[in-house]
Amino acid sequence: MADERRLEVVWSPIAEDQAANMVARIRRANRGVAWRWSQSLLYRVNALSQRALRGLSVPELDRRVRIGEITHAPARVLYRVDLDQVVILSIRSARSARKPTHDHERDSHHHGE
Repeated sequence: MADERRLEVVWSPIAEDQAANMVARIRRANRGVAWRWSQSLLYRVNALSQRALRGLSVPELDRRVRIGEITHAPARVLYRVDLDQVVILSIRSARSARKPTHDHERDSHHHGE
């Protein structure tokens, strides 16, 4: 078995706020669904520590080779792979998911910089 390197997963403040807002919206409809969704989101995001390179393809950001995405209905999670970490950049509703991510939102104010 190949020795796969684990990357640290860190969340940008923007992504943290977006996730909290999404959980709050879901919670208004159903508290149990919100809890299960948030736990599942954390599991999927943390799994990026070993599998971040598998999702490196974002159609509207095709020139940015280190940007990837995973979907977690009803959301789309954008992330950047750095040398030793995966930075969660944004979590957006699938309805607004294909809007281009602004440079300041994508790269600024994340942990470790």
